[in-house]
Amino acid sequence: MAEPSRITAVLGPTNTGKTHYAIERMLGHRTGIIGLPLRLLAREVYDKIVALRGPSVVALVTGEERIVPERAKYWVCTVEAMPEGMGCDFLAIDEVQLCADPERGHVFTERLLRARGLHETVFLGSDTMRPAIAELVPKAQFVRRERFSQLMYTGPKKISRMAGRSAIVGFSVENVYAIAELLRRQKGGAAVVMGALSPRTRNAQVEMYQNGDVDYLVATDAIGMGLNLDINHVAFSSTTKFDGRRMRPLQPNELAQIAGRAGRHMNDGTFGVTGEAGPLPDEVVGAITEHRFLPVRKLQWRNAVLQFGSVARLISSLELQTQDDWLTRVRDSDDLIALKSLAEDVEVAARATDPQSVKLLWDVCRVPDFRGISHAEHSSLLATLFNDLHERGQVSADWFARQVKRIDRVEGDIDTLSKRLAYIRTWTYVAQRKDWLDDVNHWREATRAVEDRLSDALHGALTQRFVDRRTSVLLRRLKQKEGLVANINDKGEVTVEDQFVGRLEGFRFKQDASATPDEAKTLRAASVQALAPEFHLRADRFYNAPDTEIDYTEQGGLMWGEHAVGKLVAGSDVMKPTVQAFVDDEAGADVAQKVQRRLQHFIDRKIATLFEPLLNLSRDEALSGLARGFAFQMVEALGVIPRDQVADDVKALDQDARGALRKHGIRFGQFTIFMPLLLKPAPTRLRLVLWSLAKGLQEFPESPPPGLVTIPVVKDAPDGAFTMSGYRAAGERAIRIDMLERLADMLRACDSRGGFEATADMLSISGTTLEQFAGLMEGLGYSAEKGEREKVKPVTDAIAETMTGGDPEKTPDEAPVPPAEETPAPAPQEIPTETPEETTPQEPIISPDDPELQMGLAEAATDPVEMEVFYTFRWGRKPQGQRRPQGDKAPRGKGKGKPRGGPKGKPQGAKTFNARPPKKEKAIDPDNPFAAALMGLKDGK
Repeated sequence: MAEPSRITAVLGPTNTGKTHYAIERMLGHRTGIIGLPLRLLAREVYDKIVALRGPSVVALVTGEERIVPERAKYWVCTVEAMPEGMGCDFLAIDEVQLCADPERGHVFTERLLRARGLHETVFLGSDTMRPAIAELVPKAQFVRRERFSQLMYTGPKKISRMAGRSAIVGFSVENVYAIAELLRRQKGGAAVVMGALSPRTRNAQVEMYQNGDVDYLVATDAIGMGLNLDINHVAFSSTTKFDGRRMRPLQPNELAQIAGRAGRHMNDGTFGVTGEAGPLPDEVVGAITEHRFLPVRKLQWRNAVLQFGSVARLISSLELQTQDDWLTRVRDSDDLIALKSLAEDVEVAARATDPQSVKLLWDVCRVPDFRGISHAEHSSLLATLFNDLHERGQVSADWFARQVKRIDRVEGDIDTLSKRLAYIRTWTYVAQRKDWLDDVNHWREATRAVEDRLSDALHGALTQRFVDRRTSVLLRRLKQKEGLVANINDKGEVTVEDQFVGRLEGFRFKQDASATPDEAKTLRAASVQALAPEFHLRADRFYNAPDTEIDYTEQGGLMWGEHAVGKLVAGSDVMKPTVQAFVDDEAGADVAQKVQRRLQHFIDRKIATLFEPLLNLSRDEALSGLARGFAFQMVEALGVIPRDQVADDVKALDQDARGALRKHGIRFGQFTIFMPLLLKPAPTRLRLVLWSLAKGLQEFPESPPPGLVTIPVVKDAPDGAFTMSGYRAAGERAIRIDMLERLADMLRACDSRGGFEATADMLSISGTTLEQFAGLMEGLGYSAEKGEREKVKPVTDAIAETMTGGDPEKTPDEAPVPPAEETPAPAPQEIPTETPEETTPQEPIISPDDPELQMGLAEAATDPVEMEVFYTFRWGRKPQGQRRPQGDKAPRGKGKGKPRGGPKGKPQGAKTFNARPPKKEKAIDPDNPFAAALMGLKDGK
């Protein structure tokens, strides 16, 4: 006699090993079948059993996937896809508490009431199902399993402060994406798990979390259905959800199902809330932690004994009510809604007239609406499928191929790829139906291949959007405490573990600016660890680099190639600046000291080279007294001093002192005392930097471009900036001091009292226009009187114009030649020219009395007069500290009513005699800028 089937209900909270228990029991039998609530969970269990028994004896059957080997013994299915009447030795239904689910509960209730194994049946689920199972399955035995670990409530916590290995649960796609984006910015990224994902996408996302690529998981309530992950904490971002009809709060048992994912096996777990979710009430927390929930009182039910005599009878059988107090008829589900809609279609109604056609129509109506579009759109698709199947016995291969090809594209964003994946699930489901397509195996493989491609593309899009792989990789390597190796290319770009982290600029690491503050900490830690050897190698290269690779900027920066490695700092002496090296603290003191020593050597040699004349002057021990003091002033002024600042000191120098200073290249100019060698561009550039450092300027003036004689005056320039640049400000322009001295030499020969005009040489030497020169002269203390006058045309030009008739194409040679016998009288406008003695003057070939010439001159007199601008310069108000030019002394005033005379009013020309010997005249100083004028006056006595 056969042993009766044993029915066991294994009930308890999450993390009690119920699913593992069922797998062990099934493998103890010759054959078995287990029904699971989710396709994702079915795939997970399938993979476990394949690992234990091999793929040749394990079958996987879901709505969209079918792997059935010939010698299959163990079947892993979703509850809806469980084959009926197989007669397996063992049968198990997981998450049996879903009998109360408004959407799918009737399917679980049907399995609870009717599905049995030949030898053993196991129902797995929550304690809340104990009264219902005891009533509806009287023969069931109950096994209570306790949770392996403790579950504790930690209250609200911000996502930014959430520890790793946490799962944040959302109840809408938009909420899941928003949380994942926030985690990417703050924590480096998150894996995303939703029930709508394909197993391939879900597994790829879970693998990222499990292997530590990311430390956070964002999921829907899909993780509450048996997905076993290494989660320490579960945080609810909301405690309400949309159940397909309305928003409603989650029940305590639903919260517990999700929270129970934390603390797998023997590890304790925690749960809490985050985001907009408010704190959980104490009674709810107590119910979750102590596993105390109200028992299920009503199971969703739908009549499973269907009548296929007609569409109307089928609908009536589906709407049949139950008299059992434990059961309640399920609300109209999608398949019944689709059936009612198709029943009103004229063509469908005409075809579905016999039991076989009605059964086919019902099979078509059970195609899930994976696309989630309107009922009308879904019904239209189902009508097409039914009409093809009824007319041809199969779905049109061409039509089906077009539908698959249309969505076989992997470009697009997450939403686009998700929609395509939902669409292909519909065609995958159709391909799994036996005999609906001509070549079933081909279309199963084709739709599966499209789903795999879309799944991979969706995984890539999710990872790209929600995972900063750089941060996640570096975090994992840092946790593993493995040595990190940095690679630096010729552009200074630093990669660690093939992840770009920033750039090494000199001896400072500039990490990627796109990193968030949380990412920045990780990047910094990983980069510093990896760059430590590179800092030492680079310091050695820098220390041995030639001076040609190092330079200074006009703002006092120190450059090695294109990278700043330090800056100059004012020292105790203007010509002895110190150096501040730009070296990261993480590089170490040895690297910083080596860089600083090399930079100090560079700037010391640069000063010694460019200011060699000045250094020689400071070290000349032959100088003494006033000359030595003046040399000290020249060194302090970096070789350029305005004369008015040291006028008394210059006057006090005797000829020997000046000669000694002149040997060092010092020139005593009328306006400036300077060393011409230090006016070259390179010393000028360095002088400005050293002077700015000594003055403590925040922004250093830039040196003028080389070769310019005058430059515009910058109004807000610091006092002394133009002098250090080698220029003297005069009006709105500044003139180079050496060219100013040459101009002063020209001006001494001019009558500054009576007035003079600028010559071409003056304009040339100053490099200015007449207007600019006038402003320059006013800046030097001269008055500039502007005037206009008729431009005088040279006589020869006037004659040439007359001879050609004003025609530029003609030349004077083409003009008529007057008769030879006419001898012209000398022209009053003729300008005498020097003629060599051996050359005989020739007769003019044109007579001034020539009628044509007279007529041309008369016409020229009536032409518009061309005017020209000129300036008359006189010595005017002299600028502060400006000396009057030599020879420009004001005339002695004549006494009123007193005749001019000699000394003491004696008549002019009267002689006086003195017994004292004549006074020896003082020798004229050759360095005096007026020496030439004085010599001329002396010679003219």
